[in-house]
Amino acid sequence: MGGSRRRASPRPPGAADGARTAPVRRYAVAALERGLDILEALARGPLTLGAIAARTGLPKATAFRALATLEGRGFTDRGTGGTYRPGLRLIQLAQVAHADVDVRRVAQPYLQRLHELSGDTVNLAVWHDHRVLYLDVLPSLRPLRFVETPGSVAPLHATALGKAIAAHLPEPELASLLRAAGMPRFTPRTVTTVPRFEREVRAVRARGYALDRQEQDVGAICVAAPIFGGGGVVGAVSLAAPAARLDTRRLGGLVPALLDACAAISRTLGHDAAARPSPSPWPARRAAGCGRSAAARPRRRRG
Repeated sequence: MGGSRRRASPRPPGAADGARTAPVRRYAVAALERGLDILEALARGPLTLGAIAARTGLPKATAFRALATLEGRGFTDRGTGGTYRPGLRLIQLAQVAHADVDVRRVAQPYLQRLHELSGDTVNLAVWHDHRVLYLDVLPSLRPLRFVETPGSVAPLHATALGKAIAAHLPEPELASLLRAAGMPRFTPRTVTTVPRFEREVRAVRARGYALDRQEQDVGAICVAAPIFGGGGVVGAVSLAAPAARLDTRRLGGLVPALLDACAAISRTLGHDAAARPSPSPWPARRAAGCGRSAAARPRRRRG
């Protein structure tokens, strides 16, 4: 990312305790640091161009160019009297980061209990920027396990996590997202048409949980349930394990615990839910497939 160096920006007298007085860093990008210095200055309140230049130690012309770039991307906003303040885009990103941290913090004790109860991999995913993003993964300690990496993306149409979230998106929005992203086939069981997927997520919505039947990977079982915040679906929690270890009877015993955990997380996040549907009888047909297999994918760890 380039090797430009710069000195730490001068700090005004009386700067808050703990203010950054960073030493020269090998990979610092000067233009980016100037923009970040400006955003940090604006965090204390609206400022004029002159005040920003004085607070950051930048020449006015340099500060003006940086502000114009930030304003063009929505990170700053110029108000009346020529003052600058944080823009809507910056506020949106802060809200997203706060929400994700909040979901993980709230969910952690419930994920841990599910992990202890099942002994298998427990996944927490969030609906972020129209993608199903793994936020936390508690891997099974058993010899064969299915493990994803936090920060990776789950296919909306081919995972239980994706289906659990998709079931609570408006159908026109869901259809648009599926067509834009595509529905690639991972296995012979992958659902690759929008009408069929819509029928499936209606069933998910009715029973309260989603299944993955070898639609992304062969040899695993996955079951997931959605979690909600005050504004609707925010993510999902899933259990994943090899098919040989999670037979129909055992899975049926774990579904109520999964639903209870997701309901508790949702209540803590401010969701005022009506009574959730009771789990329907477990399908006679074996369901398998979720996440990535440690055995089938060399990049995954096999314990």
